[in-house]
Amino acid sequence: VDSSFLHIGPQPPACFDSSTQIASLNEAPPKSRIKSALKKYLGIQTSRETITAQYTVLKNQFISEYHSLPFADYDILNNPLVLNADIIHLHWVAGMIDYASFFGNNKKPVVWTVHDMNVLQGLFHYKDDVERNKIVAGKIEDKLKRFKSNAIKSRDFKLAVVTPSKWLLREIEKRNAFGKFAGHCIPNPINTLLFSRNTNEVFKRKNNIPETSL
Repeated sequence: VDSSFLHIGPQPPACFDSSTQIASLNEAPPKSRIKSALKKYLGIQTSRETITAQYTVLKNQFISEYHSLPFADYDILNNPLVLNADIIHLHWVAGMIDYASFFGNNKKPVVWTVHDMNVLQGLFHYKDDVERNKIVAGKIEDKLKRFKSNAIKSRDFKLAVVTPSKWLLREIEKRNAFGKFAGHCIPNPINTLLFSRNTNEVFKRKNNIPETSL
């Protein structure tokens, strides 16, 4: 299977060898495409510019590990690597995928490996951050959560979702954020030559920790 890697930024991750075709994003999606999709999912009175302005004002008040908008200045569907692909495999999409244009226009099957809870939420990537910032960001969080769910459900392509834990897959299935999809749990691999399970007693002796310590 031939694979290609599309990324944001000047340098790709060092894990890829010379046999992998790699490209950096540099194309912006047409404004007309974005505006029409935003009107459909957010309403005529709300625009990308309005949401972004609200976010810019509020974001310095957030107490969170990470937060992001479902907008991007790229259109990966026009990238040659994507145009020539049979399957699109998504990983981290914040800042890379414009939800409205991607889910509204893509026709190719997608595998989406989900690494956190951002797909189920609006701005935030972890559930506790939603609760922690409810007073400051509750309205924009709810608005973007609906927008993202509607955009994903509007798709006209097959979707398979991969999670590293059964818990996260159950959360996605329970919240019905994606509509119909094929779900799979593939745990992150661990190199057992470097890491191994030890009892607490063995760990404490090895690291000179008193046995009475928790």
